Amino acid sequence: NHILALHLFQPPGRLKELLLESETELQRTLKCYERIARYAHKYADVARIHVVFSAPLVQQLKDPAFMSQSRHLADVADILESFRSAPNIEFIASGAQHAPLPLVPPQDWDVQLRSERSLIEDTFGRQPRVYYPPGGLFDEAMIPYLVATGYQCALVPRDALINGEGMPVDPYRVYQLDNEFIVAPIDAGFSDAQGHYLEAPWFADEVTNGTAIAPESVSPYVVTTCCDGDNGEWFRRIDEDQCFFGSFFAPYMDCTIEHLSYL
Repeated sequence: NHILALHLFQPPGRLKELLLESETELQRTLKCYERIARYAHKYADVARIHVVFSAPLVQQLKDPAFMSQSRHLADVADILESFRSAPNIEFIASGAQHAPLPLVPPQDWDVQLRSERSLIEDTFGRQPRVYYPPGGLFDEAMIPYLVATGYQCALVPRDALINGEGMPVDPYRVYQLDNEFIVAPIDAGFSDAQGHYLEAPWFADEVTNGTAIAPESVSPYVVTTCCDGDNGEWFRRIDEDQCFFGSFFAPYMDCTIEHLSYL
């Protein structure tokens, strides 16, 4: 199994700044979002995309004034509706202000979690079940708050998870912590490749090699990758055949479809 996550974040006011400073860059940014939803629909039978849709970005995209002012570049309302109507997109939360909870007073954690959860549900019609800690900062003290708010899982950097021997955990498993809360270790190497340049055959071979030497377990193998999905040339190229979705994701999904046809 592969948990493929894309992290989307723009600082408050950034999209309006781009509208004034560089319409070309804004169009490239909006194209990143349009592609995610479109490819989710295209491969609805085999793909499941996990999207960290940060609250500051959602608020900017929902702004009626911004929608109107950027209409000549992209139909933002249509992009949001495309996300909403894609059942195979798993929306991931990261806090209302996209701030690492360990750096925020604990008395504010509940508000951070619940307000973003409501925003995502109002925008996309689904409540997030998975949490992504900004900056990779995660503390087990957060778990009761996450569980109470309705979260079931967190994507956490592998190095933040230590086994009983004081070593990083096996990256090809998910782990159960307090109250049956699940954490999935993010593989740093594969995530870096996903964010810059990745070929489907190489990825498949490397995962096969990695799982072959992983400790034995009755649990299924799971590889978790997460990278920015709206920054860097790999995602922002207008030439779709040379970007993440055309060069990696489509061949990856086509290979999956071909594999399933033989099962």
